[in-house]
Amino acid sequence: MNEKRFAGRTVCKRDVTFLVGERTYVGAIENMSNYGASILAKAPGCVEKGMTIRLAISCDDKENIRDASVVWYEGGVFGAKFI
Repeated sequence: MNEKRFAGRTVCKRDVTFLVGERTYVGAIENMSNYGASILAKAPGCVEKGMTIRLAISCDDKENIRDASVVWYEGGVFGAKFI
């Protein structure tokens, strides 16, 4: 796969919840940058390329809410570009 990232990624094992439409799913961030994240979804097939989702990222007892677009999906893992 050709590298299309604008910034380096940092390995980051954090729990994340994400909203797809009206449904909430859980997963884990595998790595992230200022521009996006790679997320392992615990419910495979819950996202598709092109979907807009809302991420709730937990860090230091705080929750950071970010909207994102799904840019790829493969085998239960997907890439999300922050909007």
